[in-house]
Amino acid sequence: MSSSGFWIVVLFGGLVLVGLQIVHRAMRQDEGRAKAKPHFTSTPLEGPATEDGPHDSTNGQDSWEGGFWDVENARFLRKNFHIAYTDASGQRSERDISMRAFDEGSDLLLAHCHLRGATRTFRFSRISFCVDLDTGEIIASPSRYCVEAYAITPRGATEMAIEEHYDALMIVFFVSRLDGKTTSKEADVIARFASALTGSQAITGDVMRTVLKEWGPPSLGAYRLAVGRVAKKDVKDRARLLVCARMVVLTKRKPSPEERAAISYLCDRLLPDAPAEWRQL
Repeated sequence: MSSSGFWIVVLFGGLVLVGLQIVHRAMRQDEGRAKAKPHFTSTPLEGPATEDGPHDSTNGQDSWEGGFWDVENARFLRKNFHIAYTDASGQRSERDISMRAFDEGSDLLLAHCHLRGATRTFRFSRISFCVDLDTGEIIASPSRYCVEAYAITPRGATEMAIEEHYDALMIVFFVSRLDGKTTSKEADVIARFASALTGSQAITGDVMRTVLKEWGPPSLGAYRLAVGRVAKKDVKDRARLLVCARMVVLTKRKPSPEERAAISYLCDRLLPDAPAEWRQL
């Protein structure tokens, strides 16, 4: 072999060796990326592994229980529970949940599920065991427990007062709105009136003002119908209502003619024999 042919063979062999090294290096990099790449499941309800795994027979999946946006009467309440739950497909699990809201009528509660690490919707009727994690109390009826807990919150107590004493509170609210708005002082008077009616100390003026604003101002027709119903009640109830209405109007330095007329109308309908000074503002 000539010297030129020898060098051609050496050069060709070197190129082949370099090529093999490049291919080998690329294959090792691909293997490293494959090992480092996380595994993503295609199941949208699967959550991260937790210590609660042995109590979970759902394999990381929860049956759909319905959308909380569809409920009619959402109550917002924060509670921490440990529950034993059987979903719509019959799968049983135990988990800790932090409840955010509920609706007894729809049988639904919305909570952060610590087993899944995500928000979940549950049904009260599918909870077979429940413990309040903050108090350790074993709860026989989770739905009733939530209703009673909500009733002692400021908003819950206010809503309950309006539902139970709708006519009386609607009348004083109507009087407060005769000038187009309910002031904070007027809301405080109405809140004290509601507390006297219900015995609840949780009702505040700020919450009362917010809730009444959400309900919207009553119409004149609804107001007169409410006055007619209250006129049939005990004289003590009528007198208490009239006193509250006068106190609402007297929060202002100068009552308007409409407010004076409203008090005179209430005196005529509720307490015709009321002292003359009751009509004077």
